Amino acid sequence: MVQLMELRVSHCYMMEEIVATDDADCKEHDVIVFKKLKCLKLEGLHRLNSFCSGNYDYSFPLLEEVNVKGCSIMKFFCGGELSTPKLRGVRYEGEQQWEGNLNATISCHLKEWVGGHFEEGSVFQNVESLEVVKDAICSKALLANQLHFLNRLRKITVSDCESVQVVFDLEGLSAEGRSVGLLWQLNEIQLANLPMLSQLCNKAPTAILDFSKLTVLKINNCSKLEYAFTWSMASCLFQLQSIVVKNCEMMETIIKEEEAEDVAHVILGSLEYIDVQCLPKFSSIYSGSGDLECPSLKMIDIRNCLNIKSFISKLTKEDGEGKQDHNIIHFSHKVFPKLEWLLLDIRSITAILQIELPVNFFSNVKNLELLYYSATTKSDVRLLHFLSRLPNVNELGFCVSSVEELFEFEGLSGNVEGAVTKLPQIRALKLENLNHLKQIWWQNSQLINLASSSSSFQNLTSLEANRCNQLRNLITSSVAKTLVQLETLTVESCKMLMVIVEDRNDETTEEIVFTKMKTLKLINLQSLRSFSLGNSTFEFPCLEEIVLEKCPNMRVFCPGNISTPLLNCVKEDAWQDNFYWEGDLNNTIEHIYKKMAGFKDLDDVKLSIFPMLKDKWGGQFAFENFPR
Repeated sequence: MVQLMELRVSHCYMMEEIVATDDADCKEHDVIVFKKLKCLKLEGLHRLNSFCSGNYDYSFPLLEEVNVKGCSIMKFFCGGELSTPKLRGVRYEGEQQWEGNLNATISCHLKEWVGGHFEEGSVFQNVESLEVVKDAICSKALLANQLHFLNRLRKITVSDCESVQVVFDLEGLSAEGRSVGLLWQLNEIQLANLPMLSQLCNKAPTAILDFSKLTVLKINNCSKLEYAFTWSMASCLFQLQSIVVKNCEMMETIIKEEEAEDVAHVILGSLEYIDVQCLPKFSSIYSGSGDLECPSLKMIDIRNCLNIKSFISKLTKEDGEGKQDHNIIHFSHKVFPKLEWLLLDIRSITAILQIELPVNFFSNVKNLELLYYSATTKSDVRLLHFLSRLPNVNELGFCVSSVEELFEFEGLSGNVEGAVTKLPQIRALKLENLNHLKQIWWQNSQLINLASSSSSFQNLTSLEANRCNQLRNLITSSVAKTLVQLETLTVESCKMLMVIVEDRNDETTEEIVFTKMKTLKLINLQSLRSFSLGNSTFEFPCLEEIVLEKCPNMRVFCPGNISTPLLNCVKEDAWQDNFYWEGDLNNTIEHIYKKMAGFKDLDDVKLSIFPMLKDKWGGQFAFENFPR
């Protein structure tokens, strides 16, 4: 940039330096010369640390004017030697300052600005969101003399600080005068990647800090942190709604019992969501002997917590010998009477099954999502028995799992029919990221008959499959007949899926009626050839919406007869009004196939599964929808 005469950089909020230090063409102590640069203006660069942090030497033979405004953490100009023979000052918001050279001037201004503003408190008095990021020196994120000025602070984020041991420094503060009720507007705390963090406060914060408006606590990858709050801190968490703690090796509890504490109840009245993941020592929300009550808690997400059995045991008030206090049989309804949603892995399920729970312990749970579920005979047994303990679950999901077949109970010991009849009445089934899944329902004819008469899925109203890349068909025709209540079917991004309903009886014609189906969405299914390839006839008396998006191999809906009296269009996009209609469903899909509209917006095309493209690939395409 040898001809550059003026350089202005303003309001680039993520910029940390003007010239990057990882330029492969430059080596340390190389001289970088801006021969004609006369004016440099830097404004509103709140993360700018320097012009260049590397040890490169810079020469500005004609530089006469430097303006700096709103660069509050700029510590120096560059790390190497610096030559500015014509420069006689740096202008800071209208005021000229000069300390002999550019590096010294910038460094001196930072010290004077920070020192003066700390004394006045004006640097923090209007701050609502504060980030402490990538500080490798300080052991305290917020110093005691800063807390008085943060009257409007609503959110604090501390991340990637190698030396931070304490978030709120309270040394020298007392619960008297102006040190009472500090941070009273704080509603969110986020802590991440703090390897040395051992506590939020280095002194009992009673009456000093006011967490009464705190609603969100998020902690991730703080390996030395054993707890988040003491009981005295938690006693004012009136509005805390969400707790998320992940990847903390030493974390044992959220609220720690204090010495000489005699607490009958700990009430988190507004808490709605708890998410704990990868906490090998986690055993409780509250470690004390008093009762914990979360009357508003709706959702619990527990994954990869090795000590989860202890956590469940404490909720059920088991003693050391595993015996339950039967005087508090309704304890779960007091702990979390509104709990509706559980997200669990197989380890959590196993731990729950090892404890004698009250019959109604999970009676309010309506949504269950199973993560990292592995398919073995033992896990199938666990799933069967676990589901029987949740009588009111109506939404069931499987996510990120190695399972090859769901609901395969054939060959299990005991009365399978009796166990299946105790399963809850599932209304919504969601399958996501099951890359090994090959089939959903069991294929044994006796069990299929059982499914049609007494299984959980006769009341299924919504079925969704997403990124299940080994599935070749979604359901068989026998299972399809049992889904008489199904209203919505969504299948998306299943790479190997060829048909939705597999007809295994090619000799006879079956009639399959989806009595209540209103919506069918087929999205990004490159291998899909049809809804069904068999001779069965299909009736959809209530079908009003079909979305067929990115399904370029689908040429026909089904070979047999089809009835869709309410349908008058096929949408090519779930979010737009583009649609096709050629009189009936089969003709419309044939038209879409010939027009090759299914290729529209495809990001990844595997040519081997599209034989119709072979003749066109070497020449000019006669269609507009193929991605270019």
